[in-house]
Amino acid sequence: MKNARRWVALAACAAGLMLLGGCGTKNVDLIDLVEVKFSGLDTQGRATATIQAGAIEELATAVLGEMPDDLQDRLVYLEEASRLSNVIEGVELSQKEGLQNGDKVTATLLYDEEEAEEQGFRLKETEKEFTVSGLREAEPLDLFQGIDIQLSGASPRGRVTLSRSEDAHDFLQKVSYQADPYENLKNGDEVTITATYNKNRAEQAGYLVESDTYTFTVEGLDEMLTDISQLDADTAAAIRQDATDLLQARLAANDYDMMEDVNGGWVSFFSRDLEYGDPSFVTAYLLTSKGAEFGANYENILVLVYTAHVSFDGGPDYDGPGYFPVAYYDIVVGQDGCQVDLSQHRVAGSSSSLEGVYDYWGTQNLDRYTV
Repeated sequence: MKNARRWVALAACAAGLMLLGGCGTKNVDLIDLVEVKFSGLDTQGRATATIQAGAIEELATAVLGEMPDDLQDRLVYLEEASRLSNVIEGVELSQKEGLQNGDKVTATLLYDEEEAEEQGFRLKETEKEFTVSGLREAEPLDLFQGIDIQLSGASPRGRVTLSRSEDAHDFLQKVSYQADPYENLKNGDEVTITATYNKNRAEQAGYLVESDTYTFTVEGLDEMLTDISQLDADTAAAIRQDATDLLQARLAANDYDMMEDVNGGWVSFFSRDLEYGDPSFVTAYLLTSKGAEFGANYENILVLVYTAHVSFDGGPDYDGPGYFPVAYYDIVVGQDGCQVDLSQHRVAGSSSSLEGVYDYWGTQNLDRYTV
């Protein structure tokens, strides 16, 4: 009974300190029970802090005294000890990441000072400095030595393709890469490549990743034709010859669909053959895209206009000039000359006048192209 009475007095003192006065506020030193551990690679180390399990027991002993033997008294003691433990809020570190051996890290023990005063104690020391050690030496690793970057196409429709280097070592074989943007590129654009990799695996292997992004400026792409004067002589001659051959073949085949545009559909009423002269080049004009946002489907359209005298054999319906445009798309200006796909052409917009041809190819496309 004597021990029990002494324990009740201690508990009352701790719980009702502010009311009773006279027991005093106790200075408790728990800072040595704070542990800080360091892991990872040198220059990229991490710090974690914990409070040893014995800290709460030591706090309870300092404030409440030794745990009593009596079961009932012990239950009261444990309840008070639990209340004391709630005052401790945790540990804050001055730096948690990016550490290297020899760095200094300060651990601060956080607690509710007002509540601690009510419980009858204060912490004597709340800060302790630790020296970083034990971090493993790292091997620098460039994630982007494992890929080949290839540019293709012409500005502003260039494209970047990434492929894994044949000599990339095992770790880089598991890295994935993404370029942004990867298409519709023009010279001067910046492209960022992001590498995705297993950070834990890299650390375990002792690799210090220098960066997971790489940015480069697009250069060296061929350009799209923006002015007719950029056409080299050989390409210009090839286009004109192709257009001439194409028109001669269609006229020789009595292409009524092409002829109907000349005089508003009159050809479809006759079955007699057409008479025509040899087509000759008249003029050319270039349409350049205002941008995909304006609805342009091509970067440029080169329109060559030819004329030929056409009439029906013995028919009076039409006897006069016909103007026949041939269009070629997306001509590229390269370092070794221009490039054009002659199979990508269109014959449309034939007319009895040059104005009619321009209306078809020029006027109705001014919202999308500059002529």
